[in-house]
Amino acid sequence: MSEEGGRLLAPRPPRHLIYEQDADGEARYVYYGETERNRLLAIVLTERGNKIRVITAYDLDAGQKRDYLERRARGE
Repeated sequence: MSEEGGRLLAPRPPRHLIYEQDADGEARYVYYGETERNRLLAIVLTERGNKIRVITAYDLDAGQKRDYLERRARGE
């Protein structure tokens, strides 16, 4: 993961849990958020033991951006 993507995991940037999914018995959490450079990303995480593992991260598409910005405007 890029350094910029890693910054999304820090406490400061706003991020929103969008949904939880099951992948072969493992819970995965999809978050939307933005980096310090205003890049809008989705990050998929899982917990293994006492660690958090990043599965993937990608730029939000147009519909995801709209959803994220609406949530942010509502203060969610």
